[in-house]
Amino acid sequence: MPLLSSFSLNGPTGALSGGGGALEEFTKAYSYTGGAQTFAAPAETTSIQVFVWGAGAGGRSQSGGGGGFTTATINSASNTTFKVIVGRGGQEGRQENGCGGGYSGVFTNSWGGNSEVTDHNASIVLAGAGGGGSDSNGSGGGGGGNSGQGGAPGGGQGGGGGQNQTNNYGGQSGGNCTAPQGHCHGRSLRGGTGCGGGEAVSGDSGWPCQIYGGTYCSAAGGNGCNGAGGGAGYYGGGGGGSSPNSSPGGGGSGYIGGHPNHPVSNGTMYTSNYQTIHPQASGSPHYTPGVGSGTASGRGGSGRIVIVYEAFQEV
Repeated sequence: MPLLSSFSLNGPTGALSGGGGALEEFTKAYSYTGGAQTFAAPAETTSIQVFVWGAGAGGRSQSGGGGGFTTATINSASNTTFKVIVGRGGQEGRQENGCGGGYSGVFTNSWGGNSEVTDHNASIVLAGAGGGGSDSNGSGGGGGGNSGQGGAPGGGQGGGGGQNQTNNYGGQSGGNCTAPQGHCHGRSLRGGTGCGGGEAVSGDSGWPCQIYGGTYCSAAGGNGCNGAGGGAGYYGGGGGGSSPNSSPGGGGSGYIGGHPNHPVSNGTMYTSNYQTIHPQASGSPHYTPGVGSGTASGRGGSGRIVIVYEAFQEV
């Protein structure tokens, strides 16, 4: 990095300049690709502003929840490569219940997609995803915020994800979750599985719900009950359960707590209201139609991340 004496205040906004030019503002947008993406901040980029949309969820007769929206400034960014994860929307799954969507977020370069513990600890900023809509008993909960929205009230809805693992599976009676132990509850970075068996195939749940294994975010049906999947997030929403049968999933939570190496400032999280994304999400100048939307027909809208930064040249 050039010495401070080599910088000047010649830019039109008074920004520091070096290397013969002033700092300029650039924007880089990321859409769902099915894999991890990166942003490499140059030496002169001390902070980045991020706009993060979580993915929406699917349904059929009842809509899946919309994804959350998070904005924040990530500090201490110089010479840092960040992992950028954009979630995919969930779609209709088992017995016409919807699958939960995948979270979106910016992580340290330690995110590897192999360990939920390592990846959770690498979190900097996240937006949660919507929970799946039920076949007949209400819409999936909206994702985002300090606590994701629970599925539409009816008795068996999955709870919204929070900032720790206290969100619950919605099943109380009349059937049981037959997924592996604990998979019907929302977990770190994963939404819960719906009530019953015959969980939806991995492509129905929103990526990256199932990259660590299991049937997370999946709708299910059989063995006495059926229900929708929860949305992923910092902590995922719970799967839909019985009492009544065919209940919706809860939305996953967002996160603005930063990382020890990358503190966050000016962070704000917004929660969707069932399938309707928050007005701040749809009103952002970086929004594109369909992003993060919940649906009652097919697959929910995938997430999106936009990074605004200052540098001498575009990266």
